[in-house]
Amino acid sequence: MNQTKQINPKQLFFSNRMVKALDGIFEYSLTVVEAPMGYGKTTAVREYLNRAGVQVLWHSIYDGATAIFWSGLSKLFAELDGTCFLNFAHLSLPDDSVSRQEALELIKGIPLPGKSVLVLDDYHLIQNPDIHDFIIFLVRNRITNLHIVLITRMASLEPLDELKLKGYAHHITKETFELTPDEIVTYYKLCGIVLKSGQTDMLYEYTEGWISALYLLMLNFIKEGSFEPNEPILSDSLIPNIYSLVEKAIYAPLSEEQKEFLLQASIFDSFSLEQAEYIRQEPDTAQLLAKILARNAFLTYDPKIKIYHLHNILINYLRDQFAKTNTPYQYDLYRKAGEWYLRTGAYLEAMECFYRCRDFGRLLEALEINKAESVDGEHKEMLMKYFDDCSREMLANHPAALGFIGRRMFLFNDREQYARVCREFQNCIVTGEKSLDGRQKNKLLGEYERMMSQTTFNDIAEMARHHRIACELLKGIDSAVDLTETWSLHGAPSGVYLFYRESGQLEQAVADGMAAMSYYGDVTGDAKQAGGYILAAERHFQMGEFENAEIIIHQVFHAGNPQYHPGMMVRGLFLQAWLAFIKGDFATVLSILGRLQKNIRARKSYSFMHTLDLCEAYFYALLGRKDEIPAWISAGEFKRTRLFFPLMGFVNLVYGRVLLIHGEYAKLIGNADHFNKVASFYPNMLALIHTQIQLAAAYWQVNRKDEALSLLQQALDLAMPDRVVMPFVENCDYIQTILEEIYKNGLYREDIPKILAINGTWRRANQQILEEYFPPEKPKLTGRELEIARLAAAGLTNKEIGEQLFISENTVKAALKGIYSKFSINNRTLLGRCLDNLHS
Repeated sequence: MNQTKQINPKQLFFSNRMVKALDGIFEYSLTVVEAPMGYGKTTAVREYLNRAGVQVLWHSIYDGATAIFWSGLSKLFAELDGTCFLNFAHLSLPDDSVSRQEALELIKGIPLPGKSVLVLDDYHLIQNPDIHDFIIFLVRNRITNLHIVLITRMASLEPLDELKLKGYAHHITKETFELTPDEIVTYYKLCGIVLKSGQTDMLYEYTEGWISALYLLMLNFIKEGSFEPNEPILSDSLIPNIYSLVEKAIYAPLSEEQKEFLLQASIFDSFSLEQAEYIRQEPDTAQLLAKILARNAFLTYDPKIKIYHLHNILINYLRDQFAKTNTPYQYDLYRKAGEWYLRTGAYLEAMECFYRCRDFGRLLEALEINKAESVDGEHKEMLMKYFDDCSREMLANHPAALGFIGRRMFLFNDREQYARVCREFQNCIVTGEKSLDGRQKNKLLGEYERMMSQTTFNDIAEMARHHRIACELLKGIDSAVDLTETWSLHGAPSGVYLFYRESGQLEQAVADGMAAMSYYGDVTGDAKQAGGYILAAERHFQMGEFENAEIIIHQVFHAGNPQYHPGMMVRGLFLQAWLAFIKGDFATVLSILGRLQKNIRARKSYSFMHTLDLCEAYFYALLGRKDEIPAWISAGEFKRTRLFFPLMGFVNLVYGRVLLIHGEYAKLIGNADHFNKVASFYPNMLALIHTQIQLAAAYWQVNRKDEALSLLQQALDLAMPDRVVMPFVENCDYIQTILEEIYKNGLYREDIPKILAINGTWRRANQQILEEYFPPEKPKLTGRELEIARLAAAGLTNKEIGEQLFISENTVKAALKGIYSKFSINNRTLLGRCLDNLHS
């Protein structure tokens, strides 16, 4: 063998085939680069894009956790738009049509500097189908100047073949990265080695063109002067053989100091210089890294994001070695890593590191600092794992953390786990009776009372009782919990919807709410007492007392701004929209909905996006405008939304009206048991009343009149003790005849006339909005139809029209039938008016 120049094994080689395949990145929305570990796919894509001089957003995936994936993606977009990180972080992974559309709009709003490429490396680690669906959604929407590259060991996107067929996707497979014998010769020559006769075939036989094996054999040759491995590289025991080469060619030649550092760094998936210095705690860490980087292609550095990456082959080998070290050594490193992640706000990673070193005190502190906000449904089992493995004494010392765990289980509607956390609270109180000092005991009891308030949702008096006790116990004690959150937590656009739970008790519920909110205002010094006044205004609205409702809501917005809390803001503005709707002022309705959307985005309160869609859908459903209702609501796709369980009664309230206007009466009747079960869970009177009304309407439409009369009478029985009339007014287009029947039977003689009178105002407002914003398309008449219509409207008979136009009487009769159909009329009396409207 002859050396043509100094050997440099770090030279990068890319075949013409590979470059041509990578050129396709800019021709498609999506490129999937698929090959097993060690085929050089990551290096090839990174180097190709660097040489292309385009904007690269590189996301290396080291963990399949959804929250970690989304946090990393958010930080990438923040490089182009500083506000984007917070928007994305608060939005969290889009897992339904509403949030996906919101994410798409956010991305479209980012100023991309020409061609930009989003790279998701090691995408095979992602198992969450919501992430796959989101990527496919972005691909199908073809964002201008944005190309997506997935680097993966296996292509897990189910519709990949369909995306390829439709021109969305480009697929690069492992065959592209396998070097041919001629390419092996070129690669080695580039590194300074000229292969002798027969060596090329031997290398190809050993490696089948696998670049990592070729690189390791080159290092072995430089050290030993021979390519011969101890056993075939591509045997059944492939990984042990590669690890043997890694140890021999890469790890063994390093100094003890360098070996130690790589072992420490291997606990990170990737790392910055600051991380390395924090873990190693030596001043020469940068110099040490530079030495390793200079002689090892399995450690790379990305200068754009200032991050070091260990190749998967090397990191797997190092972690195998790390597992063999003693436990105190491992715990010390994990503790340092946990502190690093905590300092940088990576709370999930911090908690996991503290868990691995069994430092439950710091784990619970991290949970308290974060208020468990980073924990979503995907991490429920992880959170309960921490709970189960932590000592009871440690949990007693961290009642706020216990409260956050319980709160998450409540939001996930996991009542079994929530009950477990509550029982643990009780155990902590009993066992800590003697060992805890007064302050510790008060904090434990205060957090317990706060959590117990959730078990009494939506009983205002009971919730307030728990909260008052909690406030007194926690007075002067730092607490991580906002005691007033519960009142607006669930994103409901109506306080009456949330807290009206018993027939005949609405006035008392409002009084309890006023007292509770006033108390919180005194405690916190903010405007949350406005919630009580909004509740009172909503009651007046539901009773048809619009003027009283409007006076109160204006007082609220003038004196106590409900925008301090997004839940109060939604409720206050939604009521204003209702009041505008009843006046036929749809411009104000649309303005308020737009303002709500703007505020929700500005405050990053993305949990309210679905609430806003529901509000909008209800207005359009009342107008009978099917096409304006969001598709996910019309389709009844509620399982994969961000709606908390307590809001589902309101969801069904809206969905029931949507089913009515779509004429899906059987479907509405079929859902009756489910609707009633959800509405009765807390319970919720407004949802129950609406359900009975909508079911009555559906039964009437299918000619089951006795059931319709019975159901509507049940609705009146529930609503009239509180003089709640608006559910009936809103649905009078379907139930007016049934109400009149009930009136004839001598029932509700005072209430039904009031409902019908208010409905007159409601109907005129409805008609005004429809005429102004949704005018019907004017019928198109042919020239001959227009002639016939004018003569008919002038009073001519069919025979006279036929004689004047030289057509038969039967032809005139058939033409008039078609004209009547187009105008939706059935006589000549209305024909003249229709012709006037046609020309107006």
